[in-house]
Amino acid sequence: MAGAIDPEKLPDRILLVAGEKNAGKTTFLRKLIPALKKRGVRTAVIKHDRHGFDCDREGTDSDLLRRAGAEGTAVVHGGHVFLNLFLGEEPDPGALAAAFPDADLILAEGFRGSPRAKIEVTAGSTLTAEPEGRFLAAAADPGLIDPSCGCEVIGRDDAETAADRILERFGAAGRPGPGR
Repeated sequence: MAGAIDPEKLPDRILLVAGEKNAGKTTFLRKLIPALKKRGVRTAVIKHDRHGFDCDREGTDSDLLRRAGAEGTAVVHGGHVFLNLFLGEEPDPGALAAAFPDADLILAEGFRGSPRAKIEVTAGSTLTAEPEGRFLAAAADPGLIDPSCGCEVIGRDDAETAADRILERFGAAGRPGPGR
């Protein structure tokens, strides 16, 4: 359903899911995406990798063309596209949002230093972000985060509540309420 997210509340459609390495960000997202989909929210994900990666297998045609000097490559098969761009510097998630025109909400995993709206996932008792402004919630195991932290604490396994909070904060007017 188009228009699930109000552009006045979240202009670039991007919500960060941030946290320390091995905090459970991907596991949290794997639960959150179906919960949002059930509520009619179409999602896309931008994944930040601090360790570097190369999706092209050595010796493939696209790898050989990249090594020959192509500024980027795209591999297409049926309805699937792998786009490999060489930008020279790390882009902000907003620069990549145009690649997902049909998504209501773009979940950007990582990018914890960004000032964008975020949910911080933590496996410990401390948060890396200040719970103010665009900070939506902390996703943590029950009892680990002090309730006086100044933010709502959602269980790391409670994707249903997280989806409800996202729609309460950023959802478009006139949409059915959370969980419906």
